[in-house]
Amino acid sequence: KRAGCELLIYGIESFSDAILKKMKKKFTARLAERIIRDTHSAGIKVYINLIVGFPGETEKEFEETLHMIEQNASFITGIGSLNACFLSSNSDLVNFPHDYGISLTRYDLRVSRVWESSDGLNTYRVRRERMERLFTLTSKLGLCQQVTVNV
Repeated sequence: KRAGCELLIYGIESFSDAILKKMKKKFTARLAERIIRDTHSAGIKVYINLIVGFPGETEKEFEETLHMIEQNASFITGIGSLNACFLSSNSDLVNFPHDYGISLTRYDLRVSRVWESSDGLNTYRVRRERMERLFTLTSKLGLCQQVTVNV
């Protein structure tokens, strides 16, 4: 803060350790929570990016994210980015779909949001429903502020 840093945006993506591991993140939900709180304590605005419906995310993992957002709402300034998981060309999800339990039989980059898990539990409809629930929660908590940077 003393050096002029006014805000930080963290790519938290999920507060589920199981999903963070599948994303190959190098931190845990508890470490993310500590960093968010420490950043806020230093007087720096905290924005987080979130991804809903990463392959393997169940209702349990999604609920873990909701719970941690509620627990830490007073330390979070806003949501920088909130997205349902989509496939992008040349990503691990596209290059190694079986490693992530994704069925790409109907895969088309133009509809990269409409993929589903091989077990049929993670569908576009499920991800949209979870996005709506997360948006409702973040709105209720006052976390829908957009990141603004003055240059």
